[in-house]
Amino acid sequence: MVGASVQQLRKALQTYNSTSNVQVLIEVVRALYQYQGAAFPHKPVDSRPAMRITRQDLKLVCYEYIYA
Repeated sequence: MVGASVQQLRKALQTYNSTSNVQVLIEVVRALYQYQGAAFPHKPVDSRPAMRITRQDLKLVCYEYIYA
């Protein structure tokens, strides 16, 4: 994530912590996903349930980096 996105996410998290309004946090996450997700081509959705989670399925998000 770029610095501006992290700042937006931090601000939304602070708002959530002070107001307990999860809607603000969800809106920011959706907006960031739409903005940054558009840069990556989407794979066709497979309607079959996944049998096993692989390393390629995982994305690391450092909560401490965002929350600090």
